[in-house]
Amino acid sequence: MKGNWKKRMKVEKYIDQNIPSLEGKVILVTGANSGIGFEASRIFASKKATLIFACRNEKKAEAAKEKILKEFPNTTIHILLYDQSSLSSIRHFVNEVTERFPKIDVTVCNAGIYHPKEHSYTQDQFPLTIGTNYIGTYYLLMLLMPHLEKNQEGRVIIVSSLTYHFHMNAPFKVLLEDEKKVSKNYAISKAYLVKLFLYYVEHSPLKILLMHPGVASTNIYSSKDTHFSKFFMSLAHKVLPLFTHTPKKASLGIALLASQENIKTGTFLGPRGLFGWSGYPHKIKVSRKAKKNVNELFEYTKQIVLEKETTKIC
Repeated sequence: MKGNWKKRMKVEKYIDQNIPSLEGKVILVTGANSGIGFEASRIFASKKATLIFACRNEKKAEAAKEKILKEFPNTTIHILLYDQSSLSSIRHFVNEVTERFPKIDVTVCNAGIYHPKEHSYTQDQFPLTIGTNYIGTYYLLMLLMPHLEKNQEGRVIIVSSLTYHFHMNAPFKVLLEDEKKVSKNYAISKAYLVKLFLYYVEHSPLKILLMHPGVASTNIYSSKDTHFSKFFMSLAHKVLPLFTHTPKKASLGIALLASQENIKTGTFLGPRGLFGWSGYPHKIKVSRKAKKNVNELFEYTKQIVLEKETTKIC
């Protein structure tokens, strides 16, 4: 218990020393009600930022808001419903956020799912994992970027995963055809997010930034829609904390990218510990494999998303 207290104090000291005031900044966080999205939001609140929670579950979002307000009662938090697995929900969200918020300083693309039940699909008939994690993020940025770019000092932070190294150049057919292995679907979705990051680094005037949190024991293992057994879920919650870091420490990369004044577009942060599993954030390089077929993937994604839109209109 004493060791855990010391670790928490070290994280708090790191935040005090490295994260400046964010007063006057408007920060949008997708998936803000849990995990590293919630912990990053707590840090932003402690630094006096105004927050926009983009969340699928309004009840959970309200509960997360109340937790933060108890700790930081002067924080302003807006909740907007946002289901990243639904193109229509994303469109509605973008319409609402652009009407209500003339300027957004930081957009954190954090929402995602890990291991849903096998052979699950989105409302638009994309494989659920890649349809939510990658295509949903792609569509959000495609629609929201013109509004974000009105603020030339704005930033976009994409949250990937340590698993992005695997299946980096998977065939584009995975955007429409579900893979048998759910872990492979997740790794591909996170690899494609890295490619999306690389595309916008070259095509947007904003600061486009990337981070992976390493491995943290979050409630991503608690989803009712997962294919994991209850035994595995229970074991994960008991074992993971022994080898990983807390969600708050895992979220420090997001906080740094959102707040450091001289951060450069294209910056990629990840934990400095062994194998990148845990530790305080530091700069890392995107693998060469990630740089292949970036434009081709973007254009193919655009094509199939527009086909889905046209089909629904017809």
